[in-house]
Amino acid sequence: PTRRSSDLFTKNDIIISVADAQGSPTTAVIYFNNGGSNGPFVIGTNVGANTFGKPVALKNANFTQLSVMDYDSQTNQAVVGGSVGCFGCSTEIGLLDLTKGSVKEFEGLGAGAINGIAVDSATGIACTTTQSDYNAEFYDLAKQTGIVVPLPNLGAYPGETVANDPQHKLFLITHPEPFSDGEIHVYNEKGKLIKSLSGFALGPGGAYIALNPSKRTGFVLAAGLASLQSFTY
Repeated sequence: PTRRSSDLFTKNDIIISVADAQGSPTTAVIYFNNGGSNGPFVIGTNVGANTFGKPVALKNANFTQLSVMDYDSQTNQAVVGGSVGCFGCSTEIGLLDLTKGSVKEFEGLGAGAINGIAVDSATGIACTTTQSDYNAEFYDLAKQTGIVVPLPNLGAYPGETVANDPQHKLFLITHPEPFSDGEIHVYNEKGKLIKSLSGFALGPGGAYIALNPSKRTGFVLAAGLASLQSFTY
């Protein structure tokens, strides 16, 4: 059945992802209806209190079931990156106000599918990675402007997962290389490369990063997805 943005979030909906909103009781969930014809929806939730806001629909064709999302706890906005996914296709950034239920959109800078996204809620800076051009993009969400930064060292392979360290104002990007160990690049929020860390068996699709900013340590899934590999940055 066709879903309306006013419908409730139900057990039949399929979750695409949940924002990693450390330090905030509220987070955002992006999902779609199983068998529905509309694009994805985003809903705010306080998981501990078992409360939910109203779903907000993404109607732009660039937002599909492949969209990626993070959450800005300062503005109560979901920040969604979307593309239809073809090689060289344009990208779109959506800012969903989960209080008002409104959507603002602006054209992204990367090309192809958006692989990863992270937001620093304190500064309103977002970072994405894109599939076709092997770049990272850094956005000022309030100004809806940004810059493009080519990823170093590994050549024509796209970056994947993005994680934010809000304490030190850093973004960490996984950069896998097929059939070889990949890297994790550490950038400041102006897009300057701080360092590249090597020796990570990330696999072809990259890996989720979990950070402990107070200790400047992180963890990724190791080869075979059966263990964790720790690192410092």
